[in-house]
Parts: sequence; C-alpha cells; structure tokens
Amino acid sequence: MSQALKLALLCALRRILEPLARLAIDAGIGVGEFHSLTKVAFVKAADDVSRKAGKANVSAIALLTGLRRVEAKSLLGVDESVVPEPERHRHRAERVLAGWWTDADYVDPAGRPLALRVNGPAPSFETLARKYSGEPRIRALRTELLRAKAITRLPDGSLQAVSRTFATARWEPDSVALIGERVREHLLTLVHNLRHPARPRYARTISTDNLNPEYLPMLVRDLTRAADTMADGMDDALHSPQAAMPEGEAGARARLGLSLVVFEDLVPYPEPREPSLATDADAGLALPRGVEDRPRQTPASAKRRSTRRATR
Repeated sequence: MSQALKLALLCALRRILEPLARLAIDAGIGVGEFHSLTKVAFVKAADDVSRKAGKANVSAIALLTGLRRVEAKSLLGVDESVVPEPERHRHRAERVLAGWWTDADYVDPAGRPLALRVNGPAPSFETLARKYSGEPRIRALRTELLRAKAITRLPDGSLQAVSRTFATARWEPDSVALIGERVREHLLTLVHNLRHPARPRYARTISTDNLNPEYLPMLVRDLTRAADTMADGMDDALHSPQAAMPEGEAGARARLGLSLVVFEDLVPYPEPREPSLATDADAGLALPRGVEDRPRQTPASAKRRSTRRATR
C-alpha cells in the first residue's frame, strides 16, 4: 500500500471515528475501553484474513495486528457478545462511581453510598477519587460527575452519589445495538465496492451543501415521504412468498436489504476576506496593472518621505 493510500485510509477512519467517539463519550466510555474493543476487532479480522490464506494460527494473527502472541491468543477466544472490560480500561469517573457504590468504606450498613465531604480524611470524595481514579486533581472529576448528574451536592456542601454510571445519555439498549448493525451494513457495502469495483453493490448518495436553511424542513418532509413510498414497495418485494425459502427446508439463506437515510447539517460559510496587496503578491497572485512595478513602502521609507516634506 502506498503512503498516499495509507494516509487517505487513516483520514477516512478518523472521519468514521469522530461520531462514534462522541457516542462513546455520551455513554461514559473512555479511550481505554474503546481501545480494548479495537484489539478484539483487529484479532477477528486478522483471523478471517489468515484463514482465507490458509494460515490460520496465532503467529499469523500476531504478525498482522502487531499484538504479542500471548495477547492475540487470549483475544482470539473472546465471544462477540462479551465486551472485554478490564478495570484499568474503564473511564475514571466510572471507576470512582463503582467504588462509591461497592467499597465497604464508602457505603452505609444497608449498602447505600455515603454522603461524602469534598476534602479531608476518608471517607471523603477526595480519598475516594484518588483511590479509584489515580488522579490527584479531583476538581475536574467532581465537575464532570455533577454535570452528568451522577452525583448531587447536598445543602451542607457534601456530595451524594445518585447514579451508578457516568453516562449522560439515557438510551434503550436495543436502539444502541441497532446503530451497530446499521453502520456495519453500510460499511460492509462500501468496503465491498472498494475491493470489488467490477461487481459493486448499489450505493448512491445525493446531497447539496448550498441549500437555503429555510427550505430544509420542506425538503426533509418531501424526501421522507418519497423514501417511505419506495421502502414500502421494496419491503413487499423482499418478503414475497415466491422469493422466500420454504419453511423447514435445509440450506443457506441469503440476506438482502436496503437502507435509506436522510442526513442534514449546517455548513459553515467562510467570511469574505478583504484583499491584501502584500499578501496577494507574496502568494504569487496577479496584482492590478502598474501596482507590481511600484516600490513597496516600508515604515523607514515612509518616515524619510515625511521628513523630506517637512523640510521643504
């Protein structure tokens, strides 16, 4: 792979990861947990590649992923439905909350989190945060936990845990799982087309970045109605009894689908820039006729001319 192609792929991956990172932050997932997921994904992909090449072994997987053989072997047997979550990979705020809800020094006899003073000897928020986050500065952590409404400040100034998680989002698990499926389907199609340009799957995007925002609601309504009409027709075709495998008949089944997505965003428009003769000349741009022949005025030359005028 050429350096230019590798750079283009890295840029594409960064664009893909940006909305996923925002999703992870809203869910209280830190870089460590996300990194552990990438390792599992790399091992699975390397296993698929090595099997197709007839060299399915741990050494080949370690070579393709850059992981040590011991780590590659341990990740190879991870169930897809199980998310690796080593304690050291968890978000600091999540670790602090977990300790607040489970550590015997920070719960009452009934197992409820104690109200903690901010600073001072244990039990205090300061000692709890240092014990479970490893971070000596606690102000930022306290601010984020308050912002996420995972803790609350009591009238006497002490802090009380009210949630077991740092996640700011309150989504349904099934809705989150659906995002993974839909994004995966779309990426698989685009990657297939990149690898097999001679037999691509249908993928088409129509868009404009020069739309008057006042027309946005009307066009979103029209696009949604048109998409619904088409989707209903395609759904009837996909579930036609003639195209379905007979119930109970052995044999592989094919999966086929069509995704229709309306996306919208506001595009920042650059402010018009006042032309600068010095800047444009330095950039190699054409200047008005005659300007390029004039001597450029410097502060020193301007001072000399003003002095000559004063002595005349």
